[in-house]
Amino acid sequence: MDKETTDRFDRYFELIQQQLQQMQGQLTTMQGQITAMQGQITAMQGQIADVQAEQKALRTEMNERFLTVDGHIRTLGLRMQLFESRVDSELIAIRQHVAQLDGRVERLDERMKVMETTLVGFSGRLETFGEDMHQRFRVVSERLATMEKRNAA
Repeated sequence: MDKETTDRFDRYFELIQQQLQQMQGQLTTMQGQITAMQGQITAMQGQIADVQAEQKALRTEMNERFLTVDGHIRTLGLRMQLFESRVDSELIAIRQHVAQLDGRVERLDERMKVMETTLVGFSGRLETFGEDMHQRFRVVSERLATMEKRNAA
């Protein structure tokens, strides 16, 4: 081969070597970046594991709280049923008392009507008696006046 061709080949080899060195540098940089990314991925996996553990703990806590709330609601439901049954029995007793009072009021109403009728009769008699007494006192007053006139004359 001649010198020119050899020089050309040497230049090509040098270029290829430079490019390979640049590529090796870039690969080294990329390996460093990949290593950094792997570290970040590992950290993220740790964070995800922590979040999953927290989520599991929260789920367990929420389930326990829901069970507690459910127990409270059931207890309140039972208390309401007991209260309603007591109120219902008390209402039945109150209705019975009201029915008895209604009967008594009706009897008292009838008695009041009888008393009103009797009082109206008494009132009529008293008015008649009052008029009679008034009439008699007038007659007595007139007789006294005539007697006084006779005695005075």
